[in-house]
Amino acid sequence: MLVLRHAFLAVLSAAALLAPQPVFAQSSLSQAAPPAAPKGASVPQPKLSPQATLDALFARLAKAQDGVEAKGIADQIERIWAKSGSDTVDFLMARVGQAVKAQNLDLALDLLDSVVTLEPQWAEGWNRRATVLFMREDYDGSMRDIRQTLALEPRHYGAIAGMSLIYQALDDTKHAFKAAKAALSIYPHMEGAQGYVERHAREVDGENL
Repeated sequence: MLVLRHAFLAVLSAAALLAPQPVFAQSSLSQAAPPAAPKGASVPQPKLSPQATLDALFARLAKAQDGVEAKGIADQIERIWAKSGSDTVDFLMARVGQAVKAQNLDLALDLLDSVVTLEPQWAEGWNRRATVLFMREDYDGSMRDIRQTLALEPRHYGAIAGMSLIYQALDDTKHAFKAAKAALSIYPHMEGAQGYVERHAREVDGENL
């Protein structure tokens, strides 16, 4: 369970402490045709939108050959998720990271309340508030924020792993197993989810999940 908990907290503990980074630029097409490149010269590729970049990364994540490759791809996904697009929210999230590190969960939650108010369409704000609520053992509140996270980003394997952790805390192996399997359907080499599924496969074998 501790390994899967680490997976759930990974985005918060790492990305929340990163310095804000610029948002991916949206690609634009010029009306005029570009000049032909000299023979043998490389042709620059247009930048992808954040959504297109995520789509490509998730496709690679599903086909990763091992855990090391998958972790590198997941890190890229999480860096995109961590970009709020708001300087104010980035500042608040830096303070959230400091508060969590200091175990001041009340302050972290107050800051995250402001984050989701300012940027309600940013999935990662809800995910990180779900994480802090989980750390406070407010499982109902955490589950509500996980569902909001998934409404905005259905592929958020960290939030799905968090759902599994909540069910584990409630001794609901059947639903914890189902959530862990759902996380693996997106991130097949997710270490914590893999371990949980392997340990409990025989226990739930044959049940209608």
